[in-house]
Amino acid sequence: GKNVWKLDMRLDHLVPQHIFTHRGKKQMVGTIVKLEDQAEIKRVIESLCPVVLNAAFFDRPRISNKTSKEYTLDEREKRLIRRIYSEDFRIFKYQL
Repeated sequence: GKNVWKLDMRLDHLVPQHIFTHRGKKQMVGTIVKLEDQAEIKRVIESLCPVVLNAAFFDRPRISNKTSKEYTLDEREKRLIRRIYSEDFRIFKYQL
C-alpha cells in the first residue's frame, strides 16, 4: 500500500514542511516559496495566474499581535528544533 499521511490540519505548521514537498531527496512540487518573502510570492503567483492581481493584497499592512512577547530559545530548545526540523533547515536553507 501507499504511505498516506493523515494529518490534523490544525497542527500542519508543527509538521516538518519537507513532508509536504519532498519524498526522500526528490522534490515533488514544482515551486516552493517561503511565506516570509512577499515579493517572491507575488512574482510566482503572477507568473502562474493569467489574471491581474490586486496589488492592495500584497501592499496591505500586516496585522501584528501587540500582545506577543519576545522569547529567546535556550540551547536545549534549539537542539530539539534542529533535530525535528533538520531536513527543513537543509532543504529550505532556514537559519536558527
